[in-house]
Amino acid sequence: MVKVWLSSDAKIQNSEVKAAPKSTQVQASTDRAANHFDANHAAAMQMDQMTAALRGYFSATNIDELIRHVRHPQRVRPLMEEYYKNRPLVANPMTNKPPNFDYVQNESLGNFWAGACELSDGKISSAYLEILSTGEPKVDWETMIHYQPMDWDEYSQKRPIGEPMDFRLYAENGYQYIDEFEDKTAWRCYRLTNKFSETVIYGYIKAGSPLEKELTQSIESRRSKKRSLILRLNVPIKIEAKQSVIIEKIVSKYWIMMDSPTP
Repeated sequence: MVKVWLSSDAKIQNSEVKAAPKSTQVQASTDRAANHFDANHAAAMQMDQMTAALRGYFSATNIDELIRHVRHPQRVRPLMEEYYKNRPLVANPMTNKPPNFDYVQNESLGNFWAGACELSDGKISSAYLEILSTGEPKVDWETMIHYQPMDWDEYSQKRPIGEPMDFRLYAENGYQYIDEFEDKTAWRCYRLTNKFSETVIYGYIKAGSPLEKELTQSIESRRSKKRSLILRLNVPIKIEAKQSVIIEKIVSKYWIMMDSPTP
């Protein structure tokens, strides 16, 4: 005797139900085992592919070798060529120790993994990898080297006028209202800092604008009230306020460039 849930009167009633044949039960158990095996096999293959991508990346001795393992190769190659113009690209192969991988739990980022591996010089290096629609893993070179279009301290000193640049920064609420930005009802101030510098630059957005609301909300959503973003900054002509820039755009709400940036 087996109890069956009858949705018609929402009561559990007794009903004669024949148990599934033993052969059917065995087949179902076999199917579950097969599905479990397939899932584990696919996961193992993906780990192997990500490991191979990291090995290729850290063993590269030139840009041609390196570019094969990175995201957005067409956009990133010119950045690489400029970056390595004054820096040697030296291979630092992984050891035989298997890397550790963790899935990045963030739907807006897509299919990303964080990997940590031991290199031949004894250091532990971390990297983000994106699994493309083809299933191929690619390393995010820009976050690996924390790419910036210009040194943050140099940008602060030279203040290139009329040249929008996309920087990886920490942004938090600021309170520097001076010179042309002294009107708190007209402007919103943000304190901008860089990972490798103590230099502070203040960024401004028109108060009440969609951009101001978006950036403020992004910052307030963090417990620390501090957000890692890629922001497009510009120094306007005839600006008087020192250490001040205009924030033109949120390029990415993470240090990862999700897509090629738009103008």
